[in-house]
Amino acid sequence: LAQVASAGLSLGPHGTRLCGSMASAKEGELVLNSSGIVQQRDGDWGDEQEQVAANVWQIIREVKHLTVPSETLKRITVSFEERDYVITGKDGQYHVVRWSRAASG
Repeated sequence: LAQVASAGLSLGPHGTRLCGSMASAKEGELVLNSSGIVQQRDGDWGDEQEQVAANVWQIIREVKHLTVPSETLKRITVSFEERDYVITGKDGQYHVVRWSRAASG
């Protein structure tokens, strides 16, 4: 994976998010249950849905091994050249939002 980091993001007009010199558009969202099974999906994931879900579940398992029981997952951002995947978790569900990157201006 290219980079795993937490980042502060702000939303711009029309559902875009702003991060430095890049603006992003939301492409889709997956909701995984506490077993890593896709419960909901939004957007067109095509043939990538199952692979993305499996990769996200692997990341979540690895992160859990790095945290102590009193810590909780807040947000993980996985960045690639053309897309970002933001993973958040709460109450046994994990939300995966895929953002496409586009240069602003």
